[in-house]
Amino acid sequence: MRISTRAGVAGIACLIGFTVAGCSTDTPRATPTTPTVIRTVTAAPSDTTAAAPADDASTQDTDTATATTAPVTDADTPCGPYPDAAEKISAASSRIAPPSTQFDWKWGTIRSDMTSCNQLSWAELTTEHGTASSSDQLLLFGPDGRWLGTGIRCNASLAWVTGSGPDHVDVHYGYFHGENTSTANPGGGTDVTFRWNGSRVVMEGTLPQEFLDQCQSPS
Repeated sequence: MRISTRAGVAGIACLIGFTVAGCSTDTPRATPTTPTVIRTVTAAPSDTTAAAPADDASTQDTDTATATTAPVTDADTPCGPYPDAAEKISAASSRIAPPSTQFDWKWGTIRSDMTSCNQLSWAELTTEHGTASSSDQLLLFGPDGRWLGTGIRCNASLAWVTGSGPDHVDVHYGYFHGENTSTANPGGGTDVTFRWNGSRVVMEGTLPQEFLDQCQSPS
């Protein structure tokens, strides 16, 4: 079941919580309906894996993906939305770093696709009461509904989910490139896919160094 509460992506909808020099335009964004407090699991550059949860996520400096065995299910039991989806998202959000290291901002859920029919479920977070350049994050959940971590370790703005399926979620990450850039026209962007390969999440695609340099790494 996919829940969407974002009224629309502002300009080029953005998901990251920092302001880069040259960003001259910032567009207000609708307030998410499910705010949650957070510590962060964000990802260093990698083109193969997603970040995994850890006791102290902010100390991780390499990508890791959490392997898990397929859940044991009754073939006669139909799959469907997790009845505790909101609790799963809230619990995971509380374990990742906040949207900002300078301000007391909180995460809120934009939308999610949380169902036992998926091998890979996800929830898209954004900064509560944020703007187009505010931080966003992606929470990933395995076939048993267990939280696996975030898509990438750093908090990225100008990022949003573009599509998903039972075993994957597609994400666009924008970044400022060139002259006269703004949140509506950042000048740079890349698309990646996070996919469940049967035992772990792998990232298909690459994140340019210019994008990684603009990510807000939690401290």
